[in-house]
Amino acid sequence: MNSCLYKTQVFHKRLSPKKHEFSYNQFMFGIDLDELVRIHNNLNFVGINRPNLFSFNNHDHFQFGKLGLKENITAFLKEKHNVHEIGNIFIITQLKMWGFLFNPVSFFFIRDLNNQPLGIVAEVMNTFREFKLYFISADKKVGNTYKDEQDKLFYISPFSELNTKLLFDIQEREDTIDIQVNEKKIEESAPFFFSRLRGEKSALNDRTLLKFALRFPSNTFLSFLQIHLQALALFRKKTPWFRKSDHPHLQTDTQKQQSPKEGRPL
Repeated sequence: MNSCLYKTQVFHKRLSPKKHEFSYNQFMFGIDLDELVRIHNNLNFVGINRPNLFSFNNHDHFQFGKLGLKENITAFLKEKHNVHEIGNIFIITQLKMWGFLFNPVSFFFIRDLNNQPLGIVAEVMNTFREFKLYFISADKKVGNTYKDEQDKLFYISPFSELNTKLLFDIQEREDTIDIQVNEKKIEESAPFFFSRLRGEKSALNDRTLLKFALRFPSNTFLSFLQIHLQALALFRKKTPWFRKSDHPHLQTDTQKQQSPKEGRPL
């Protein structure tokens, strides 16, 4: 099975206007979207569009008028980026655990019908449960690394302005992941914010799932807790903050998470 798990470390570092950094360990899923039925049939602890210890749900991701997640991403790429003949799609993401999900970012690795890379879609979700997709084309890939710079134009953190640049540095490897998404001001050359996700691959089976669930019993809640604890720390440092309602014109191509009824049962 191509789908897997990743034992990961998340690292954040801010240089200005106040210095701050933190890191924590968790695990994430690597899901081949062509294997959803196989996962449902062979794993006792994963539900597809239905409750279980871990649950994968279509409505937990960006919708583009289709029922399935692969179909939604395919439609988005065709309509918005003129990318066609899409084959395999592999997503690094979180699944609901104990019915709870906080999933700040997922990464879709897109390949064509001949298994050649077409690019990566970064799906970012903020605490207002809004999505935005960023497409990094295979034209930006040198060796095994994608590098791209894009306008943020999205309310991700109250401690960052909206009209900044996101710097993507994503390595595509067989047994590990190494993903960096940094942020810089338009008028500056160096980033003021750094984030990194690194992980090692493990098999996706019931035994490993149970092992990880016991080791990280609050896996998705940990991300939620860390984000809010660090926001409190930044607030206590008197870091300038920005209200979401101040600049709606700088929040483009976003989508509110839709109702659970949008999911497609197997």
